Amino acid sequence: MRRVRPVLRGSRSASPRPEQTSSRPDPGLCPSRVWGERNRPLREPPRWAGPFRKTGPLPLLLAELPADRRPEDPLSSSSSFLLPPLLRREALPKDRKMEESVNQMQPLNEKQIANSEGGYVWQVTDMNRLHRFLCFGSEGGTYYIKEQKLGLENAEALIRLIEDGRGCEVIQEIKSFSQEGRTAKQEPTLFALAICSQCSDISTKQAAFKAVPEVCRIPTHLFTFIQFKKDLKESMKCGMWGRALRKAVADWYNEKGGMALALAVTKYKQRNGWSHKDLLRLSHLKPSSEGLAIVTKYITKGWKEVHEMYKEKALSVEAEKLLKYLEAVEKVKRTKDELEVIHLIEEHRLVREHLLTNHLKSREVWKALLQEMPLTALLRNLGKMTANSVLEPGNSEVSLVCEKLCNEKLLKKARIHPFHVLIALETYKTGHGLRGKLKWRPDEEILQALDAAFYKTFKTVEPTGKRFLLAIDVSGSMNQRVLGSVLNASTVAAAMCMVVTRTEKDSSIVAFSDEMVPCPVTTDMTLQQVLLAMSQIPAGGTDCSLPMIWAQKTNTAADVFIVFTDNETFAGSVHPAVALREYRKNMDIPAKLIVCGMTSSGFTIADPDDRGMLDMCGFDTGALDVIRSFTLDMI
Repeated sequence: MRRVRPVLRGSRSASPRPEQTSSRPDPGLCPSRVWGERNRPLREPPRWAGPFRKTGPLPLLLAELPADRRPEDPLSSSSSFLLPPLLRREALPKDRKMEESVNQMQPLNEKQIANSEGGYVWQVTDMNRLHRFLCFGSEGGTYYIKEQKLGLENAEALIRLIEDGRGCEVIQEIKSFSQEGRTAKQEPTLFALAICSQCSDISTKQAAFKAVPEVCRIPTHLFTFIQFKKDLKESMKCGMWGRALRKAVADWYNEKGGMALALAVTKYKQRNGWSHKDLLRLSHLKPSSEGLAIVTKYITKGWKEVHEMYKEKALSVEAEKLLKYLEAVEKVKRTKDELEVIHLIEEHRLVREHLLTNHLKSREVWKALLQEMPLTALLRNLGKMTANSVLEPGNSEVSLVCEKLCNEKLLKKARIHPFHVLIALETYKTGHGLRGKLKWRPDEEILQALDAAFYKTFKTVEPTGKRFLLAIDVSGSMNQRVLGSVLNASTVAAAMCMVVTRTEKDSSIVAFSDEMVPCPVTTDMTLQQVLLAMSQIPAGGTDCSLPMIWAQKTNTAADVFIVFTDNETFAGSVHPAVALREYRKNMDIPAKLIVCGMTSSGFTIADPDDRGMLDMCGFDTGALDVIRSFTLDMI
């Protein structure tokens, strides 16, 4: 049955689109790696394919069919009927020239594949897809691709990299994204690490376990990693609690100091169905120091037994300090005295997770917590502290918050991703939470500090001095929420444009869908103004060739085009790559194209055979460095 594309609200009348046999994937077709009969109904997708769902356990990897049932070359013309339309390539007529100006619903050459809208684009490399996955995950899917299928496709790309002997390179990328704070959520990196640790390649597996302490920095990360491994166990047909995992978990605990471990285990007691008690039992941990022995005894036996065991013993200074800390953690749970709670917070640096719900009703308790509050917790609790009058215009607490938010060293140390700041800004400026009845009046000083913090979370680079044209895709598919948040892809793209314009002064911003759209974003706007302006743009179709065509028609000189898009282009009469080559020829400018992908799908409009085109992840904190290097021919 022919599927009819819905007309998006606010869009212009869709231009006539040629009939085609392989436009978008029918939901009843097999995903890309399952070889089956043509139009064979798909069995229920594996539960794991969307590894970041809020309900249900993570996945089972899709088992492939036996080798004798797979075509030798799945993309060859002789076997393309076995593929779903999404990856089926139409054979080019022999008399068609490769660079003939064809519309986007027809392939430009034999290397192109159909995207979710039936428009022809290129497939990103598996490594680029890994980068997108680490940045965006698969939570919520995309406008066209469901979360389960998107997670499956990304995992398959990762497995192909391992099979190609690039497993250790994958581990390095995972470590880089995690340690440098280049990913907004840790789940994608933990999931990728879990797959690497379960694979059959020995060197990849060893590198994965060695990376556990560097990627799993807090207990939440460790618990999530263990859960991912449990969910992958059946599908990857391998054990779980072998010697390698037991050693990795034991090393995670033993490499921490006594006080650091005491804070970790009392702040994060259990997550995802796992507790410290479970991990100590399964890893057969042998404490490597007196401090660790005290903490492990506290985890397994409780405070009362620890107190009895050590009250008569001669202890080191460190051990005494550790016991006093654990005593304070236990004492604060039993007291209702506000002054005593504040005293314990100030003396032992207790955090919000150590307190009872009733303690958090006190304004003075919040003031005490604020003094040493970690930045991640600070961003989450700005609304709460404004609502209960801890943060009032002009008071010392507001000054402290602004000072912390504008401290670049603190932001880097806490690995605050710009996405965290954007979410905090969007939530705080609305004056109310997404759930509940909490309301507040936003403080202007804090809004300005959040604006400044956003830019400080990116790596600063020297400007290139080149002319930049930044183009934001504002089509209907860019309304997809990013990482399951309140922000859509086009808004995040606009914020990224502001980052580039702060560095490259000779920049201009345009917007497009299936036509050029008046762009409400200017280089002198604050982020708050950008978020408001982007929310008012109507949606349309997608034609990613428009920025180059518009620049040529208006005689606009640009050395670099940066297009922020989900690559679901289909509405144009010419391919974006051809439009760029025409621009170069007619304007006599060796212009470059940088495609910033805003979802974790596997498509790109950048021609991989053209050295003047680059595909990259659109929300990487290292984006400016990549843009600069490519612009100056350093990569």
